[in-house]
Amino acid sequence: MDTTPKYIKMCNCSEMQDIIPRIIGDDGRKYIDGTAHVLKYHIGAGKLIWLPRQDQLQAIVETEYHQPMLAQVFYEFIEPEFFCHHMDEEDENGFACPVCSKLGRERRGAFNSFEQWWLAFVMKEKFNKVWDDKKEEWKTFAK
Repeated sequence: MDTTPKYIKMCNCSEMQDIIPRIIGDDGRKYIDGTAHVLKYHIGAGKLIWLPRQDQLQAIVETEYHQPMLAQVFYEFIEPEFFCHHMDEEDENGFACPVCSKLGRERRGAFNSFEQWWLAFVMKEKFNKVWDDKKEEWKTFAK
């Protein structure tokens, strides 16, 4: 489970914090369907933040894709240059377009855990947002 400062910042957005209804027990844990979801990350003024696990992030997008398709779409997110739709053919060197190649390099350099990868994927698919690693914030994805 990723508990790095970066993942905490990535999770500290209204899109993620509003997905799960607020059901917080006295022990600082969130209970959904009898399962505890740890919320022990204080970010000031007694505010707790939900850090979704990888399986919880996958469950958020599972309704939109059947399992084999979800794996394929996630792989396309990680390696966009192999699924480039900007060019009908590879360039003369056998590579995808520069836009998709750059996007793939940026994504692979930005995320350090599968939770970060899946959170980025969920934010892109559900909210059309991408993580700006320099500003440490989500921004609207420009297509």
